[in-house]
Order: sequence, then structure tokens, then C-alpha cells
Amino acid sequence: ESTMLDLVDLTTRFCDHVGLSVTAAQRNRIDELFGMGKDDALLHPRPDVVAMVATTATRAHVAVLSNCHLREVRGWPRSPLAEHVSVFARSCEIGFMKPDVRSYEWVLDRLGVPAAESSYVGNGASDELVGARNAGFGRVVHCNVFDSINGLVPVDEQQRRAAQARAIC
Repeated sequence: ESTMLDLVDLTTRFCDHVGLSVTAAQRNRIDELFGMGKDDALLHPRPDVVAMVATTATRAHVAVLSNCHLREVRGWPRSPLAEHVSVFARSCEIGFMKPDVRSYEWVLDRLGVPAAESSYVGNGASDELVGARNAGFGRVVHCNVFDSINGLVPVDEQQRRAAQARAIC
């Protein structure tokens, strides 16, 4: 996630290494499978999420810092969120992943804002909230809205992440 490595290429190289060939149709299917959930979240976010980001963008700079692969980079321009985001920092392009402080510094530098006057909001995956605190963000918010209802993140993990924040939404 901190290089421009394409997951389909990686899978194809692995298959080649173990003596399996991959057809063009199989490569397309691999790409489709890798992106099923991510494409939907990126290209069809909930309307209330888009409205929240749009409203926030009228009052402050909005940036996205994502530990992501090339697939998300390709889809971002088509996302309804893109028009409201000043900076989209992709780990695979900037070379640093959360919670590395340099990734947060990269975003803040592009926005031209000091960390102490900035807020960081996240669900705490990848220990991103610890990284934001270490980067000096004035407000670090654990947003647990989706994790608390989707069943994908165990309650004890949600609590561990919340303890890393300075505020909870």
C-alpha cells in the first residue's frame, strides 16, 4: 500500500511463480473481486456522508489520507466525494502509510495548515489516530458510526481504537 504495486499484477506474478497462467479474462475478474466493496464505498457513498463532506468543505479544507492501492486511485475521480476534497493523499503515491507521521505531514503541507489547528477524523484502523496524535493534530476524533453497526470490527477493537482519540462521534 505504500508503492504503486497493482494487486492484479502481484497476483499474476504469484501465479507465474507457482506455474499457473492467468488469462486476460481472469485478470479482469481478479481486479473486479479486489474492488467489489471498495468500489461501492467510493463510487456510491451514502448521501448523508456526501452531504456531510460537502458541508464541511464549505467551512474548512477537507483532505483524505488513505492507505490504498491503485484501484482506489483509478476510481477516485468518479467519486461524488472528490469534488469536495482539497487533497487526496494515497499511501501508494506518497510512499508513507498511516500511522507514519510523514503521511500526515504530507497532507498538512499540501493544505498549508498547522497540525495544532486541524482535526483528524477516522475509525482508528491502522492505528491512524495514534499517528494523528503523534503528528500534533489539535483534535483527534474516533468516528465509529459504521464499525458499530456493520459487525466487521469486534467491540474490544472498537474500544481500543476509541481510547486512542481525544473525542468520539
